[in-house]
Amino acid sequence: MASGYTSVPGPAGIIPPPATAREIVAVSFTPAGAQIAEVWLEESNPETPRRHMRANGADGETMTQLENLLRSSRVGVHFVFSGPQADIYTARARAIDNGAIDAEITLLESVVGNLHVYCAHCKETTSTGNGIGATVRCGGCARQLVVYHHFSRRTSSYLGFMANAEEVS
Repeated sequence: MASGYTSVPGPAGIIPPPATAREIVAVSFTPAGAQIAEVWLEESNPETPRRHMRANGADGETMTQLENLLRSSRVGVHFVFSGPQADIYTARARAIDNGAIDAEITLLESVVGNLHVYCAHCKETTSTGNGIGATVRCGGCARQLVVYHHFSRRTSSYLGFMANAEEVS
């Protein structure tokens, strides 16, 4: 299976900022993500208020800060998540869970980076540098999982299922 084949929506490139946003909140992950966000913010309407939150990754503390931002936001706020794929989709999922809609979110992917793999057997998520079609040992049940090309935007993870599950042991 080709590693370029996946159900994750590809990054749209640097799409123009919305002209009518009430405020723009950029959340960037890694220095590369921050640089992409800065370029995007520079192209936005200079009269639109903006904030830029920088983080190393979509860890618990960063996601708590994002949730606080989301809870205090009003209609018309546009969110920009930039950085590695796993981080921006984790942030997108958290934003959707807290009331944002896709029209209020722009994703700017810097690199694919580590993949999150959801185990179909024990429901744990494991992070790996292995690509689609490779295998990874599940951090929950220790099964060898095939990293399948199906991507869930809700869980921000690729599907993992037991390698050679059909073989008789």
